[in-house]
Amino acid sequence: MILSNDLTRGSLFPKMMKFAIPYLGACFLQTFYGMADLFITGQYNGAAPVTGVSIGSQVMHMMIVIIAGLTLGCAVSIAGTLGARDEKKAFHFMGSAAVLFLPFAFLLMALLFILMPFILSALQTPQEAWDDTRAYLSICFAGIPFIVLYNMVSGFFRGMGNTRTPMVIVALAGIIKYRPRFPPHRLIPHGRRRRCLGHLCQRRGIGGSYSPLPVEETVPSLPPLR
Repeated sequence: MILSNDLTRGSLFPKMMKFAIPYLGACFLQTFYGMADLFITGQYNGAAPVTGVSIGSQVMHMMIVIIAGLTLGCAVSIAGTLGARDEKKAFHFMGSAAVLFLPFAFLLMALLFILMPFILSALQTPQEAWDDTRAYLSICFAGIPFIVLYNMVSGFFRGMGNTRTPMVIVALAGIIKYRPRFPPHRLIPHGRRRRCLGHLCQRRGIGGSYSPLPVEETVPSLPPLR
């Protein structure tokens, strides 16, 4: 039996908490990504990159909500069949969802790239932040297939009553994404630290956007090693 948390038997409240708390944690972490990008960008960049990330993160938040809502049907269908003890039909729903959502992910990504100028215009993006917003959204839109894949697989797990695994996956993804943004600077001499962070800001951009500012403006003063 692949059902890991049977809500049809036993005390309801503990089972609901076991299901709901990791689910809320995963939703918070997905929303937190945009906040973290904005925080990191604000530490090292000027107004235009911060505006670009702020606008782009709102667009991505809307896309995540839409994708999560669409893939929620997977969880509902799978939970219903497993509640009826019909595992064969549950696997059939999983296969059908994969056939539906994987092509949809790439089509959605292509559509968003095509509509990007219209999206930026509709949001009245300031001209000075246009390039930074476009750069940020380009990186985010390229990850749309992975967002769809994550939410689809999460729907499979949640339909089986397992909300902990999706939360662990999104938490690990956040660690992989943001840990390189924070190098162990206290192990690096002060002058080399400044050059390293300046190179990072110019080449990669903090928070996913390329920084238009010089190194001396983008990198704040770092305290000397004790």
